[in-house]
Amino acid sequence: MYESWAADVLFEFFMVSADSDWAAQSEKVMCAKIVHSSEDLEGQEVIQKNALELFHYRSPSTPEEYTTSMMYTSRTLYQHYDTGEGKNHKNVQAKEMCSGIKSVLGKDGEDPSSVVDTTIHLRQ
Repeated sequence: MYESWAADVLFEFFMVSADSDWAAQSEKVMCAKIVHSSEDLEGQEVIQKNALELFHYRSPSTPEEYTTSMMYTSRTLYQHYDTGEGKNHKNVQAKEMCSGIKSVLGKDGEDPSSVVDTTIHLRQ
């Protein structure tokens, strides 16, 4: 849903560009429809889950299929990270994706060797 926590999280660091048609580009790249209103859902099966249910969800896919799918999704997102140009779905200036990494690893000119740990976890 366009006005949801998921959209807020996704569009904070991914899929926004200076191009005014970023929503259509996002749909094409992610093969997912951005739903703008409940009227867009008419005739569709809607499955609702709360955060706890989503956290405990287990894919019916094999571990290999699941990992392949997650890797594809992650790779696609990182190919379309925000560069700080353009506005997101709430008409707010997009953030630069690297701002989060820089806040952990230090700004340009600082020594990143003092970082204790950086990890990306893939849950199966």
